[in-house]
Amino acid sequence: MKELSYWEAIASSRLQVQRSHDWVQELHEERREYVAVVDYHKGNLSSVRRGLVEAGAYVRVVDDPKLIEGAIGVVVPGVGSFEDAMAYMRSSGQDAAILAAIAKGVPYLGICLGMQLLFEEGNESSDGRSIKGLGILPGPVRKLESGRLKVPHMGWNQLDVEPLGEDCALLRGVGAGENYYFTHSYAVPSSPGASYQMAVTHYASSFASVVARDNVYGCQFHPEKSSNAGAQILRNFVDLVNVRADALRGADVGKEASGVDTLLRAFVNRAKHEEA
Repeated sequence: MKELSYWEAIASSRLQVQRSHDWVQELHEERREYVAVVDYHKGNLSSVRRGLVEAGAYVRVVDDPKLIEGAIGVVVPGVGSFEDAMAYMRSSGQDAAILAAIAKGVPYLGICLGMQLLFEEGNESSDGRSIKGLGILPGPVRKLESGRLKVPHMGWNQLDVEPLGEDCALLRGVGAGENYYFTHSYAVPSSPGASYQMAVTHYASSFASVVARDNVYGCQFHPEKSSNAGAQILRNFVDLVNVRADALRGADVGKEASGVDTLLRAFVNRAKHEEA
């Protein structure tokens, strides 16, 4: 009898563990809380997805504007050219979905090109003309020019954090002197004192390497390829996403509780009336 009770306990324990895993998956599906990695069909997004998963995010790679707008966090990775990316985004409606998500307060992280697209215009085009960007941040994206250094800028480089950047949530826990992996030919020229410029990097010229405004963040380097320092950047972004999601969830729970209280009071009042 004792042996049977022991094995029953083991079976029950395993069942509870399985139900716990199933519950977590069902919770994700029910709430549909995911970080959207935007696929604009210009490259492999697996390293960005993997980096975010390792940072603790539940990630979906999406190209549907509705899924972009419905995400609790939006990440636009750095693949392709400014012209091609914006052309696809406009034709597919992704640009409007991204702007709508940002307007709702959804945290946005732009990586490399994904950061550049935040600006008003860029001249990375087939004929050199300027292409309109998302226009969230002011200013242009321009080609790096150098007669001495090789362009594109490829390899490891450091951040020079601006005074404003010392309190930037995306840079929390990031030590001075850390190296990050860059690969780009275009950049946002440094604008000293700009309210969005959190850090600059120097190569051929000085350019913005971390930007932030409200719930919008961008980095010119690739955090998913930048070892421990880059992993910290991704963890910081996932933390920002989770803090907002928790706050919204708490507000929803409060609304539900308020609704239950209202129904309960109505039920009690009705019961009292019937008794009278």
